[in-house]
Amino acid sequence: MSATKTGNIPAPISSFVGRTREIAEVRALLGRVRLLTLSGAGGIGKSRLAIELSRQEEADYPAGAWVVELGGLADDAMLTNAVAVALGLREESSNWLPAALVRFLRPLRLLFGSGQL
Repeated sequence: MSATKTGNIPAPISSFVGRTREIAEVRALLGRVRLLTLSGAGGIGKSRLAIELSRQEEADYPAGAWVVELGGLADDAMLTNAVAVALGLREESSNWLPAALVRFLRPLRLLFGSGQL
């Protein structure tokens, strides 16, 4: 099994203006934790902030920065497949076992984000 690309952060459709304080805060948190959740009301720019930060930080992650769309998952069992698809992983089976995905991801340094973009 192998990844076919090194990131899938979408290209910006507009310039990113302001939010310097928020970028700095999230960057500082990202350096200290393994899991970081941006929360708040819909439409306030959480996804846009995460994408911009991912774009700025991507060079620090040799295996790339990745967005995994989780909003449409109706079943938790599809999580590993969603991650594998986002990474462009190919395997004979269409069902990724969590243990196989963990073995693949463990040695990598990558940045994941999820959301509805």
